[in-house]
Amino acid sequence: MRPLLLFVLAPLGACVEYDLTFNTKGSGGLDDTGASGGGDGPSVTDTELGAEPIIGDCACPDGFSATPDGDSCTRRVTVPATWNGAALEVCRGAVDAVYGKFGALYPDGANVQDNYWGDLDEEADGRLNEVGVWSCGGASVNYEPNDEWIGFATCVELPAAGDYLLGIAGDNNVRMRVDGVELYSDTRGDTLPFNYWNLRAVNLSSGRHHVELEGLNQGSIASFGAELAGPFKAGSLTDDATMIAADYDGRRVFSSLDREGGTFELGVTTGWSCPDGAALNVCDEEPECTTTERVECQ
Repeated sequence: MRPLLLFVLAPLGACVEYDLTFNTKGSGGLDDTGASGGGDGPSVTDTELGAEPIIGDCACPDGFSATPDGDSCTRRVTVPATWNGAALEVCRGAVDAVYGKFGALYPDGANVQDNYWGDLDEEADGRLNEVGVWSCGGASVNYEPNDEWIGFATCVELPAAGDYLLGIAGDNNVRMRVDGVELYSDTRGDTLPFNYWNLRAVNLSSGRHHVELEGLNQGSIASFGAELAGPFKAGSLTDDATMIAADYDGRRVFSSLDREGGTFELGVTTGWSCPDGAALNVCDEEPECTTTERVECQ
């Protein structure tokens, strides 16, 4: 099974449980308040979701809590996040006919071209032109910052385990992490990361997930974006054919464009940053860095 991702945006300081059948705008502004608080050391939150140690047939080891759907057990450790500087505002990214001109690209090489996914008709269509974002301050001159990762963090509550479809692209580089684990990364720095709308499938557990999406520009215009569609039955997205047949458009639950008017919480010299392997957690009032350990039910 190839990794992929799902998520729905919730405002900073709030986690929202979405009532999805099977398987919003952005973040509030961040003031320059200095480094985050949070105590002298890491804290362990084993009932972060109000989950019980045992749900249904899912029994968890000491210190772990069952997910809401009872499909696995989690334990989270948090440390303070580092404040790097004023956060950048999110605006629409560039619009250009080269974005998505080769259409949708699936993991095993299947390719679909049309006005929805993008094609070679010299029109600025396709998903990246629809949902791409970049910083407002850099959207008129050289699309700055250049050679620096910027992005946003999202708190997601998934009511059930299942498969999801991720669509993603970026000019020039793009990457995505879930709970601190990298699920997609394209850092070739050429045109292919934005000539295609790249699709992947991932299986996610129920409960809380911390999602981070970032882009890096290497000059000229810039944009990066992603969408998440689902949930679909667990184990159903097994190859290109099943992904193509899935109702991507009808089940989209997240779009990067939802963040327009919000802020990029992530950056190297702006926003917040976390140690490697930890995710920026914006579920609560003050951002913090969270490491998630997940084990099977006993």
